Amino acid sequence: MDTLPAKRMVPLDQRAVPGDRVLTQLRQNLLADPGYDWQRHLATPQPPRPVVRQVLPAPTHAGLPGLESDELLAAAEAVAQQRRPDENDYLAQALAHEVRRRGLAEDLRRVSERHARLRVEDFLDRAAWPYHPTDCWAMASGAAAPGVVVPRDDDEPPW
Repeated sequence: MDTLPAKRMVPLDQRAVPGDRVLTQLRQNLLADPGYDWQRHLATPQPPRPVVRQVLPAPTHAGLPGLESDELLAAAEAVAQQRRPDENDYLAQALAHEVRRRGLAEDLRRVSERHARLRVEDFLDRAAWPYHPTDCWAMASGAAAPGVVVPRDDDEPPW
């Protein structure tokens, strides 16, 4: 049985009842109030459905536009440090274009300079490491002059 007309005879706040309970609700309203104005409720239009705005997900980019800024800077710095400029180098051109498009040129310069300074400092810090000659035969025999090869009786290393 279609309960749509009966559902429209109840007040708006009661129209959300399940379809099988609409007649029970209408009967309760009629019994509770003999002067129940079902015609007024029947003439009351349904409220408009709520407007649901669909929020689309952010576009997923592939390739270089899909990289985060820090990832793009790391890739661009690696390519800039390892390659010489070449007009046929598509990867270097694409990276440079994307860095400039995002306005990250100064950030790339700053990061590259900082990493270059760190590499030089790391190189110079090697002076603080203990120095060991690489010729283990000379180390074991106690040879006084560097580069002097001391003959040994066996082929076993000194350790």
